[in-house]
Amino acid sequence: MKFLQILTFYPSYLNTFYADRPGLADQPYQVQLEALFHDGFGASHVFAPYLGAFGYDSRMVIANCSQLQRRWLAEQGSPLAVKPDLAIHEVVLKQVESFRPDIFYTSDPILFDSRFVRSFSYRPAMVFGWRAASVPAETDWSDFDLIVSNFQFSLDLAKKHGARGTQFFMPGFPPHVAQAVAGEEKQYDVVFSGQVSGDHHMRRAVLNELSAAAEKGDFSLQCFIPEPVPGLAPAILQQNRGAVWGLEMFRTLRRGRIAFNVQCDIGNEQAGNMRLFETTGSGAFLLTDFQTNIDRYFEPGRELETYRTLGELQEKVRYYLDHPQEREEVARRGQQRCLRDYSMGKMAGEMDRIVRRVLAEKGHSPGPAREPEQDTAAASQQMQRQEMAPGAALPTEPAHAKVAEDKGNDTMTQGAAQQGVAQQVESCIKEAVDHLHAGRAVKAMRLAEEALGFGLTVTGLNYLYALTLDQVGRHAEALEALTKELAVNPGYQEAAALAQKLTQALAKPPRPEIPTAQRDYRTSLPRETLLQIQNSSHNYSYRGVPMIKNPFDFAIYPILIWDQKPRTIIEIGSKDGGSALWFGDMLDNYGIDGHVYSLDIVGVKKVSHPRVTFLEGDGRELSDTFSPEFMLTLPRPLLVIEDADHSYETSGHALSFFHRYLAQGEIIVVEDGIISDLSEEPGYVSGPHRAIREFLGEHAGQYEIDGRYCDFFGYNLTWCTNGFLRRSAPNAELAAHPEGSLVFPTRSTPYPESHLVDKALIREFKEDDPVRKGVESQMSPNERFQIYHLVRVALQGEHKRQPLRFVEIGSYSGASLLLIHQALCRLGVSFQGVSVEPGGTPQFHEVLRVLNRDVVHLPMFSHEAATQLGRMFQPEHLPEFIFVDGDHSYAGVRQDILDYFPLLAPGGIMVFHDYLPPLDDRTRAAIHHHHAGNEPGIRQAVEELMVETYRCQPIELPLLYPTDPTQTQPQLPIIPGVFSTVRAYRKPRQ
Repeated sequence: MKFLQILTFYPSYLNTFYADRPGLADQPYQVQLEALFHDGFGASHVFAPYLGAFGYDSRMVIANCSQLQRRWLAEQGSPLAVKPDLAIHEVVLKQVESFRPDIFYTSDPILFDSRFVRSFSYRPAMVFGWRAASVPAETDWSDFDLIVSNFQFSLDLAKKHGARGTQFFMPGFPPHVAQAVAGEEKQYDVVFSGQVSGDHHMRRAVLNELSAAAEKGDFSLQCFIPEPVPGLAPAILQQNRGAVWGLEMFRTLRRGRIAFNVQCDIGNEQAGNMRLFETTGSGAFLLTDFQTNIDRYFEPGRELETYRTLGELQEKVRYYLDHPQEREEVARRGQQRCLRDYSMGKMAGEMDRIVRRVLAEKGHSPGPAREPEQDTAAASQQMQRQEMAPGAALPTEPAHAKVAEDKGNDTMTQGAAQQGVAQQVESCIKEAVDHLHAGRAVKAMRLAEEALGFGLTVTGLNYLYALTLDQVGRHAEALEALTKELAVNPGYQEAAALAQKLTQALAKPPRPEIPTAQRDYRTSLPRETLLQIQNSSHNYSYRGVPMIKNPFDFAIYPILIWDQKPRTIIEIGSKDGGSALWFGDMLDNYGIDGHVYSLDIVGVKKVSHPRVTFLEGDGRELSDTFSPEFMLTLPRPLLVIEDADHSYETSGHALSFFHRYLAQGEIIVVEDGIISDLSEEPGYVSGPHRAIREFLGEHAGQYEIDGRYCDFFGYNLTWCTNGFLRRSAPNAELAAHPEGSLVFPTRSTPYPESHLVDKALIREFKEDDPVRKGVESQMSPNERFQIYHLVRVALQGEHKRQPLRFVEIGSYSGASLLLIHQALCRLGVSFQGVSVEPGGTPQFHEVLRVLNRDVVHLPMFSHEAATQLGRMFQPEHLPEFIFVDGDHSYAGVRQDILDYFPLLAPGGIMVFHDYLPPLDDRTRAAIHHHHAGNEPGIRQAVEELMVETYRCQPIELPLLYPTDPTQTQPQLPIIPGVFSTVRAYRKPRQ
């Protein structure tokens, strides 16, 4: 099959490339193309040269390289070769028609979209392209069979622009680049090479912060930025070394002790930009911003390092500069992973599979799949392979590696680069065998890893690696290496024998599966040991907080939470709060974006955790606390733990209540059935056991007792004897509310109030709440209370000068304006307010008439009002409270922050409404319903400016009704997991 790849390179790179190589433009087309290929620019996307190994007649075109394209035209005898202004599409079309590829692939589907494809005189069997960036609105991909990308947001955009299909696909890394830069010495502490454009707000903010830290003298920062944009720190602009391209960029990364990376803003919190592969493949240590999917590519802490905050970034820079051996070990493992899993040859094989699948789906016959020609032949011709034993004989005479020959088509080859890599692999294998003979297994293992890192398929190499791993006690990894060896060489008897031996040695003893109906409720723990542990458990604490937990459950719960990865944990029975604190820490440690709701008759007040909400309520009246709306919109999976008074009534009510809301596969744990053993009841009828028996009888076939947890250490070696109940049947009630469907508020009774908030403040809020006076509000009760709390508590004692000034941007109906006014009246200070509202409802103008002595109305847009207010306010007497609730678009909020943050007094508070989480399958429908099909831009603007640029500290705001899931107006659907859309930040005082 004929395969044609169309690429475009940065014009600035091409200009530099040819300027540095006088006379190259006069060389034959193939010579120029070879030179560009070996320089490595865009190497992660250049697949055509590698597809020849899979049976393709493959070629590539660099469409915007005028020198190269003119040479091609000249060699074809075309008069266009001397035309002053070459038309890119015209030349590429000639190349397409000349070659007539079966497969047309472009790495620039914006420049070469469907309009270009429709200009062909024929229709290729397959048309596809790569995109991992924003897409202009006018782009047409309706003639594309496929768009590939490693960013989900790009795949989503592809469908909107007409692509017939999408496919996750990753870039690769060419081993010849790793070889070319291997000898570079370290010159810089921290190095950054890359673009800083309008799509890089976060990158700019992080670079500025890192530059400020570097100026203190702890370390040096070297930046290689092609065209710096406004907003970069002066030190960066003064010391920037400009663009580096191709191999010089890879050398630059290799010269850094730490290569620093931060994703483009449009990555939508997904890892996968090219720097991940370019840096690790070069053998440099990569420190990159944490993204939730980073472990899809590399293992943090082992193959690269990540940071979540600017403070953590600086901390890790200093740590790894002080620990060079650990840093270089991470870099070595990162390069090994990159060259092994993401080599261009391997990713070309993935592309071949994608092409064949699409062709088959379209009814074309792609022909039989062809195994890639081995990059190198066996590096050891006849290894006398034997089961691992001390002194086992190993081969010492590796055969010379053989490089696949060029097939003679017009595309460039990698022969020279492959030959050099093959020699390195051969040398590593020979040294590894020598070390293994001499009993130096660790050195042999390192050399085998290095050989594997080049990504070449070498018979026996994984077997050699397995032998070294087995000798150093890494038996599971040895078995994994043997599996890889046998996958490509199934007849390898010695590898199969060792794999069988290790499989038997590593086999876990089987745990008997006892059907739920046949389970006894007793524990197998001897009574004397049981009593000793029970007595000691009462002395146990976690982080200084009492927590009555036995050692079995203290070990079982982490396994359960890791297995289930619950987004919501509901605990009935808080006691002192120790277990809820422990669960919250586990969610943090496991990277689970979840929350714990812990309820007790007497709510916990002395313990707090960002992931824990303590509630006050009755375990026998759970519907008073947990409404259907609350339960149906909780993030899933759900884990319920009943650990209250251990009575039959409470356990039975909890089981009955949560039965309505547990999905198939979710678990409810009923604790302390062990009471039956402690009290030596002959019928095992403690409160929890009686409730479990009756519940399982009422819902026969819908639940099973999960022996994995009950019997992990032995039969019922847990205080939750027979208490881990997994729902095994679907829940019809939940099926009526699939994830992401709209749920509307229906509760008519009040939600329970937080026991943590001052009762007097709650009473005064209710007296001052405008809604109770008939004023329409766009804010929920929780949101109104948070605004009131901010004024009454966070502003108290902050006003240095009177009158205290506040500004509201976007008053609409005047409810929040009136609420702020009433709260300030309670403070007993003089104040002056400004309402920036270009329109407003009739109700707003009535509110204004009531407040006209204390509030000035500016009937104009916020950007117009900012100029006027700048003249009105003296620098020493600025507003201490600014509420931003106007234009909700990203551009509008961003401009409001830029205009009004300078007007906010140091230490003052800036508040935002409608701050919403990123869209996902759970929240998308509800957020779009709230905002007419659009996603508000508040969160993005606030994160970029308030958090990253201005370094403002968020203010923790209490919820008046912790289980009220509604936002704004009751006629709007609930946004799952959002209990308030108010966010507040305090401006630094200096």
